[in-house]
Amino acid sequence: MPKHKNIFTIVGQTENNQLVISGILRFKESYGLPLEDIFAKVTLDGFIISWYHLIDEAIAMGVNKSKFGNELHTAILDAFGKEYLDKIWDRLEERLNG
Repeated sequence: MPKHKNIFTIVGQTENNQLVISGILRFKESYGLPLEDIFAKVTLDGFIISWYHLIDEAIAMGVNKSKFGNELHTAILDAFGKEYLDKIWDRLEERLNG
């Protein structure tokens, strides 16, 4: 996988100094990788995904919200598991449909 430091944007930092990034969809569009693969890679590299930025980026790109919501749901489930998905999905769905 190509280096991704120039594609992603640092949008914050957690209390334990992990960088929070945006630009996931730019990366997906540039390299054609499935979201679950991108999620796994950036997480393995120690980054935290800004879910709200991801959704806002998708909306700004004019994606079909329903189709993107289904893709995002599946990708989060595949990359992080059901327990993680259950913790965050209601807020993400609200943001996506709000």
